[in-house]
Amino acid sequence: MKNSPPNAQIEKIVNLLVKYNLVIFVIVVAAGLIASVYILTGIVNRPYVESSAATQNTANFDSSTINMLSGLETSSKNVNYKTLPSGRISPFSE
Repeated sequence: MKNSPPNAQIEKIVNLLVKYNLVIFVIVVAAGLIASVYILTGIVNRPYVESSAATQNTANFDSSTINMLSGLETSSKNVNYKTLPSGRISPFSE
């Protein structure tokens, strides 16, 4: 068997890379797209699990907030503070 110098082997590899650079590029891009679609499909199909911090939803209201909320009027009261000109209706009335 004939031994060739290391530079000749490297030149053969470089020549192959130069000759088939487009094919190698397309294969690498296709493999990257396949991998990304596979990973994203796994992420999308993963079931939603609530974390323990999100389930412990505690709300604390101070007395001033409670007083302001109790002072609000309900929507059943339709109070018109201003009189509109004839032919006009209030877009905010229920």
